[in-house]
Amino acid sequence: MRIIGIDPGLLHLGVVIIEKQNSWEILYALSLKTCSSQSPSKRLHNIFIYLRETFQIYNPSFLVFEETIPKANPYQTSQITQVCALIMVLAEENRIPYKTYSPTHWRRYLCGNGRAKRADLLKVLENLLGGKIGAKIKDEHILDALGLAITYALEQGIF
Repeated sequence: MRIIGIDPGLLHLGVVIIEKQNSWEILYALSLKTCSSQSPSKRLHNIFIYLRETFQIYNPSFLVFEETIPKANPYQTSQITQVCALIMVLAEENRIPYKTYSPTHWRRYLCGNGRAKRADLLKVLENLLGGKIGAKIKDEHILDALGLAITYALEQGIF
């Protein structure tokens, strides 16, 4: 089984694919940074193309991504909502079932605290994956995407 976790954002998009063969492993991890000088529509298009190709190459069984939480900055919330809409369209196009989690839900599930710090999250994920994640986690967007994917696998009893 392959699960793709996505931390959505218009400027930074974290993507992780985990796969279970004998044990769970990180098959793919990338933090996509779009060019802030490009128009929002161009950045959305680039994200759409990237995710479409990723779905076609890796053929995930399930998709999980972080839901939009209204923030103090309505423009930023709007941008994240647009990326989430793209993700849902691509899930439909590829017939991939999906689930969304709030940031506090999946952090609480993994760490016991919905406001857990990145260091705490990294420690929990390293323990769950047997310390096999160090080099693949290049930033917080990849870390969040991994946390989302692992949360889904744990909740489903397949981890």
